[in-house]
Amino acid sequence: MNALLKICGAAAFPLGVLNALSGIVSIVWLLFLGDFKTLGIGVAVYFLSSFAIALLMLPGAALSVAMVALIGSVGPRSPVGLVGVGVNKLYHVLAIGSWCLGMLLLFNELGVRNTDNDTMLPYALAGYALAVSPWINVAKQEMATSENAMGTVMAVFFAQLATATVTILGWLGALSGLGFLELYCGILIVGWFIQVYFSAQELRHMNA
Repeated sequence: MNALLKICGAAAFPLGVLNALSGIVSIVWLLFLGDFKTLGIGVAVYFLSSFAIALLMLPGAALSVAMVALIGSVGPRSPVGLVGVGVNKLYHVLAIGSWCLGMLLLFNELGVRNTDNDTMLPYALAGYALAVSPWINVAKQEMATSENAMGTVMAVFFAQLATATVTILGWLGALSGLGFLELYCGILIVGWFIQVYFSAQELRHMNA
């Protein structure tokens, strides 16, 4: 577990650089290519993302309420309570992961239709930026308004890590097809296990 946390810490800086540069670099590059259609789609996705993500997270909010009620009913040390936590965390991982994967696939398809393989990088960067930036905003808002935002922060972090990894390796030609999906889902699953592990530790110390 300590080794995994060290890996996460080492990944934080390059992810921050990628997050800061991917959007602006992709915009400038697509302007240079004259692909205003993809730019328009990107702008539309950016402005609609808050509404879409709010809808996507409504079931997650309901699950969180149900999880709190379940733990209150069975007790924090009950395995049933931990299962409830795991299901709640899993929904958030699936919601975030599905959005990010959808953005990658959408802009990869736009790149394939509008250019050749030598200039796929701006489309990959645009897909990455629109995949992770709305969720980063969600995590920041939760950190500013809630003391229990760590679960969302960790889910968003591992989604960034998975999205960045497959984006870079896919662009380099090291991943394709099933390998792309296996690596992406594998990173998300590791993140989910880490979240459940820390939640189990918190539940174990409740009312100790």
